[in-house]
Amino acid sequence: MTSHRDLNPTHESAVLDSYKNLLSSQGKVLKLINRPDPPDAIVKIDGVDTWIEITDAHFSQETAVESNFSDEFKAELKTQNIFSSIYVYQT
Repeated sequence: MTSHRDLNPTHESAVLDSYKNLLSSQGKVLKLINRPDPPDAIVKIDGVDTWIEITDAHFSQETAVESNFSDEFKAELKTQNIFSSIYVYQT
């Protein structure tokens, strides 16, 4: 079994790539500067220096739907029908 310690860098890279793609879909540019840990990444978003710390909170779809998330986020969770992660981004 792969340990969390071994898997974490790969997971964080995937989350950063996903966030970069999300920003790109919104016409924004994320440029990775460094991965010091902590934080998980030093980046520029549209030329502005900032940082990203990734924190996962795993929960069931039912728990997420009962929470205080936006209606848009809840609707997305319903369509995915999977356990999800919440990503905490930048300052």
